[in-house]
Amino acid sequence: MLDTRPNLADPDPDMSNANVVLSTLGLTKQFGALTAVSDASLTVRDGDIYGLLGLNGAGKTTTLRMVLGLLRPTGGTIEVLGRAATFGSPRARRGLGAFIEGPAAFGQLTARENLKLLAPLGASAEAMGTFGREAMDHLLEEVGLAEVAQRRVRTFSLGMRQRLGIALALAPSPQIVILDEPTNGLDPRGIRDIRELILRLNAERGLTFVVSSHLLHEIENLCGRVGIMHAGRLVDEGPLEDLMREGVQTLRVEATPRDRVAAVLNELYPADAWREVGSGVEVTVGLDAAPALCDALVGAGVRVSAIVPHRPSLEDLFIARTEGAP
Repeated sequence: MLDTRPNLADPDPDMSNANVVLSTLGLTKQFGALTAVSDASLTVRDGDIYGLLGLNGAGKTTTLRMVLGLLRPTGGTIEVLGRAATFGSPRARRGLGAFIEGPAAFGQLTARENLKLLAPLGASAEAMGTFGREAMDHLLEEVGLAEVAQRRVRTFSLGMRQRLGIALALAPSPQIVILDEPTNGLDPRGIRDIRELILRLNAERGLTFVVSSHLLHEIENLCGRVGIMHAGRLVDEGPLEDLMREGVQTLRVEATPRDRVAAVLNELYPADAWREVGSGVEVTVGLDAAPALCDALVGAGVRVSAIVPHRPSLEDLFIARTEGAP
């Protein structure tokens, strides 16, 4: 399968921040005695599809609501497209399009009527000056709703409503689009459609996306950079491939007879360094240990069918970063 995720890893971690389009520093939100977000510092670069990953209640939506000016931070700073974004200053957040906690739309109105009514609410006068019928139809076509432009939204499926929400987020001609759980509740086909739409808009328009989700597999398929939130804290952030490369490396070994394999492994490694998995074993060692392990097995009369590296999944990474965290 073709990997369509953008390769956004920085060649130099100390490179200039000139291409940073959205950042927070020490962002914190308290609701009375409850700290919903604590000292979150995230960085989104131009062209990213940035996945904000975390369980429900981890602080993702609260963080995005502060970025969008819908909640006043208790502490910290936000910068959007090189401008400090203070609470109550819509101008500082120009260039952003979003939907949070599901797209809002009037069910009794058609898709086109919803665009006409709602699009001006998030756009500057200049952006809306040329937003006429032709522009609305183009947007609906872009998100795959051209054929149902005259249908009332109450007849839409959840996936169609999500695409209308993306159309509304695109109406102000943003540079950054923030989508909160855009695939939540969708069936596999709906999830694929939203994923392909985001990838296409990123590739064709060069739009930067911030996508929050608790769906590990979807973030792994979609995003080039991720931030992992847990209990209100941003516990890790970076290019997905780099983070996963730093995870626990294992070797999968297919070999017989199993009793002799076990004897060799017990001689070489601690008991908790390997375990039986299906028809083989999984050994938690550096990948450079493969040649020596193969020699030891063959020397003991073991028939080795395969020794292959196991690439950690995003689930492995997520569990490693959050398990046992406060």
